[in-house]
Amino acid sequence: MKKLIDEPSTLVTDQLEGLIITNPTLALLKNQNVVIRRDINEVKDKQVSVICGGGSGHEPSFAGYVGSGLLSAAVCGEVFSSPSVRQVLECLRVVTGEKGTLIVIMNYTGDRLNFGIAAELARAEGFKVSLLIVADDCALLPSDQTAGRRGIAGTVLVLKTAGALAEEGRSLEEVVETTSDVIQNVRTMGVALGSCLNPQSGKSSFSLPENEIEMGLGIHGEPGVKRQPIERCQNIVEALISKIADDANITNGDSVIVLLNNLGGTTLIELSIVSANIVKSLSARGVHIERFLSGLYMSSLDMAGVSISLLKASPDVTRLIDAPTHPLTSWKVGAKEAVIEQHGRYIVPSFASVSDPPIALSDSDQKLKKWFDETVHEISQVIQQNCDHLTELDRAIGDGDIGLSLNKGCQAIIDALPTLPFHSPTETFRRLAEIVRSDIGGSSGPLYGIFLLAFSRHLNSNNWSLLSPFAFADAFLAGVEQLSAIGGAKEGDKTMIDALFPAARAFKEGLTSGKSVQESLDVMAEAAQKGAGNTKHLVSRRGRSSYLGERSVGHVDPGAVAIGLEFGQLAKSFSKLNV
Repeated sequence: MKKLIDEPSTLVTDQLEGLIITNPTLALLKNQNVVIRRDINEVKDKQVSVICGGGSGHEPSFAGYVGSGLLSAAVCGEVFSSPSVRQVLECLRVVTGEKGTLIVIMNYTGDRLNFGIAAELARAEGFKVSLLIVADDCALLPSDQTAGRRGIAGTVLVLKTAGALAEEGRSLEEVVETTSDVIQNVRTMGVALGSCLNPQSGKSSFSLPENEIEMGLGIHGEPGVKRQPIERCQNIVEALISKIADDANITNGDSVIVLLNNLGGTTLIELSIVSANIVKSLSARGVHIERFLSGLYMSSLDMAGVSISLLKASPDVTRLIDAPTHPLTSWKVGAKEAVIEQHGRYIVPSFASVSDPPIALSDSDQKLKKWFDETVHEISQVIQQNCDHLTELDRAIGDGDIGLSLNKGCQAIIDALPTLPFHSPTETFRRLAEIVRSDIGGSSGPLYGIFLLAFSRHLNSNNWSLLSPFAFADAFLAGVEQLSAIGGAKEGDKTMIDALFPAARAFKEGLTSGKSVQESLDVMAEAAQKGAGNTKHLVSRRGRSSYLGERSVGHVDPGAVAIGLEFGQLAKSFSKLNV
């Protein structure tokens, strides 16, 4: 892999620091990959704050759109991985003033979970927060058998509208109402000529034969909904416009705003040829082009390809699209000068959390804590050893981030071990839920967090010695049931649930049948691994892999495989505990 980077692990932070250094109107939240307007404290009580975010790799989305007339802040996850709850919550605490904050996100499971949880936590703290979800990808039909339509480049038009309304001083309710109308009227579809290379994993997301293209792909390097032979540009554009216009009911006499988006690796020659064909196709339909925007708006790293967005235009919408933005945002290309601030950059302090001092443990609890810490390290080592394997599995049907995400989560737990409230089982697992929910991006963090929180609540004990194996079995099953209820996945949907439910049942059935705890853990691990293996034969119905439909068959679910690895090590580690 040849990329102009320093360290893959710090790639996102490094590029954001470069953005801040060359743009004096922006600032970074301390210890968070969150870009905000430098003047946020001056404006947040005068106008609604608008924030967006998601995985990195889509530049200039979203940090490039922070500035007057657009975003108040952008929350940036790792490459193709949703930011954590902690990042979003800290952002909301800083940018939300008297007029409130609108969160605009794209329809991806990780973003919905992390931003949604953070919004609820912020509301509980007294902040006024609304959330809107963009799902403009008309390559997919709305369905309860998938994660639903994705949010892609049409989101940029939504952000421009919301930012302009906020700049006019509209109320949160007014911003939400008009922005919701824009969301309903924008449609997008894309085509890729090749894959993209993830600089953090060093892997391409998929491979294409020389004579094939992917129609209807997303922006996370996941394959499209259909492969077909390469054709003349005119034919490809006509197919895209036809699908978009039909889906949005754009007909003779309508006016539209066009956004032609470079996915990252498309030459300007190709963009110009695509532009000409878009105009020809819409003119033949009797559709008036009110505005035509062309360029790099929402990339998929270095992917060769384009997406086309059409937004039904009204005088009000056109006015909002035309409204001025700060000249250094990526809405207008070409900043006149760069202001270099190598030292003393303006950093907004983030909120500090205060932890209670740990309570002294009894001798038996100290022994248990020693085993607990060792087990966490051993499970972490297993995940680290299998990081590349999990990444490859996820790359085949997802976005390739699960290995890095789980590694990050394991390290966050290890770092927190000295301060865990281990005197209480319930508080221990509640704290673990908070850690994974806050520190793991993507969908993994909130999903593990939901499970652990329900597990801790069901244990409902402040004394390890009073808990029987059956109490853990019941809490285990309750955690999986809650995860299924909130996450929406059932057995057979090709998710981590396909490993968790069999494991939970096997553990309880083992205990009920008279097996020892060790024997029950062994059958639990075996059931999890078998469940993970069985996902190979299933059609994915949840998460990003659900967009592949039948093409997901033949691949195991990486989340389920990770559960099998974790439970396998847990069973091995338990043998070292003398109880």
